[in-house]
Amino acid sequence: MMNKSIRKILVPLIIAAAALGYRTFIEPHLPEGAMASVDAEQSRVGIDQLMEAFKTRKSKLWLEVSGVVSKTLRDDTQGDQHQKFVLRLVNGHTVLVAHNFDLAPRVPLSKGDRVNIRGRYEWSKQGGVLHWTHRDPRNHIQGGWIQYEGKKYR
Repeated sequence: MMNKSIRKILVPLIIAAAALGYRTFIEPHLPEGAMASVDAEQSRVGIDQLMEAFKTRKSKLWLEVSGVVSKTLRDDTQGDQHQKFVLRLVNGHTVLVAHNFDLAPRVPLSKGDRVNIRGRYEWSKQGGVLHWTHRDPRNHIQGGWIQYEGKKYR
């Protein structure tokens, strides 16, 4: 019989190992849409990471978050063209999203739409910016995406 202190250490380790195995070996074989609960957990983790980065003024952090479009902005057409909008996270924090539509398709978004995003966070005192929401054209990094109505724009 295990004593309580060993059990307090082993149980979380076993759960973490099982979760890692699930995401690594089972997730790729599930049908589209079956990962909603795992995606929701990933978004909570991403929001926690974003909030920590905002508090500590950290940049260059890749994360995945979900939220609602609170405002669409005019496109940035200087240099690389970017579709811009403000994303409100479930905790109320807002972040600017700059989606390069020279490298990825434009996302047909409106205020109130719910999206999932993988991108690179850059700190700003206004709440931060998520960019690199597209594939890396040089294939050096994984890049990001915006998922809207079941479709990934990358």
